[in-house]
Amino acid sequence: MVSGSGERLWRPLNNPKTLQVSAFMDKATKGFGLWQRDRSFHNFEDLEARYERRPSVWVEPTASWADGFVELIEIPADDEIHDNVVAYWKPAKDLAAGGPHVFTYKLFWGEDVPPAWSGARVIKTSIGGTKKPNTVLFVLDLTGSSVKDARDLPVAEVTGGAGQISNVVVQRNFEISGVRVTFELAPADAELVELRFVLKSGEQAVSETWLYRWTKP
Repeated sequence: MVSGSGERLWRPLNNPKTLQVSAFMDKATKGFGLWQRDRSFHNFEDLEARYERRPSVWVEPTASWADGFVELIEIPADDEIHDNVVAYWKPAKDLAAGGPHVFTYKLFWGEDVPPAWSGARVIKTSIGGTKKPNTVLFVLDLTGSSVKDARDLPVAEVTGGAGQISNVVVQRNFEISGVRVTFELAPADAELVELRFVLKSGEQAVSETWLYRWTKP
């Protein structure tokens, strides 16, 4: 999603245990969509479905849609044949009965949408356990010109709506000509934690904003 202020948001999808509904409030949204970033056959090994070839889709308003929000629905599924992800835009206020309501937009289908930009983007999100009890490890790989040739490593800003964030590390990942960011989350008794991460050079963001909803297994 690209917000009205120009911030780029990336939210890795999940197959949750329970229905999850997320709303991304915004004003004059510039675009949103579902993006298939993993294009490696070896990460799927499916000769029939060919998930690595699935197109991405991007919705770009051609006139201001004013206040509203993008709503993301993640539906639990126990089989890959079920479509369990839905994303759409809703106006902040209910539409009044009677007169016309016009919303113009363009649809883009392809491998990489929205168009490329100079900031870093997350190409992989990995999640696992640690030797510490009740602690989750997050590993994020990012690429892009803003991190490929940077003389100094950027700083990772990670926040969570609950629990405790620790051991935030940024290191170069020469295998992808980018960087790897790792951090740990101790959710304590929280059933759900909203996480937010961005790379910064000084006060300037040099990556998209990564969002993730961790839910208790």
